[in-house]
Amino acid sequence: MSEIWSLGAKRLLARVNSFHQPDSSKSKCKLFVCNDQQIGWIREDAAEQLRRYPNVFVEHSDRFTLAEHLNTNESRSEAVAQVVNDMRARDCLKTLRGWRDELYLVKSAYSQPPLFKIERAATSIFGIRKYGSHGNGYVIDENGTWHMWIGKRSATKQTFPGMYDNMAAGGMSHGLTPTECMAKECEEEATIPKELALEKLKAVGAV
Repeated sequence: MSEIWSLGAKRLLARVNSFHQPDSSKSKCKLFVCNDQQIGWIREDAAEQLRRYPNVFVEHSDRFTLAEHLNTNESRSEAVAQVVNDMRARDCLKTLRGWRDELYLVKSAYSQPPLFKIERAATSIFGIRKYGSHGNGYVIDENGTWHMWIGKRSATKQTFPGMYDNMAAGGMSHGLTPTECMAKECEEEATIPKELALEKLKAVGAV
């Protein structure tokens, strides 16, 4: 059974990581670079919109960068927010219809300092790496049998409605650690009090 499961998991990982496979859309994307660090990938439909804002986004042969005068976290965050809000008002990219009023930190890697903040719904426009906390819950009955808690997403969810999910999970917003994020999601999605979640939560890995 474990070999079958492992094969299925490998196939799933290959599917969700298809961007890095041969003949993917990667060759048609431009790098998104800030402060000499690559932070994302930009598709042509997004690039077409960003060309309307040359004072913020500068296009080069193989990449987009932020204008040189945007050299602080605050100035970048403000300028990008103005662009994203304008694109939302023009309803030019579908992803912005899922506006969250939730800020994500933009980094070249998790351990690196943030370069700016951006609205969660806009991250996919720029191919920005996002982070989240996912929690699985289980109980062991009197016979020693393990039982997993499986969540089911709301039918009105913006993403993957009605599908099975972790017990609780969520994206890591600005200002939250992985543990704080997980405790918040446990309370919101699984009705587990934060105090109990923080007592029982155990970090077991990262993907």
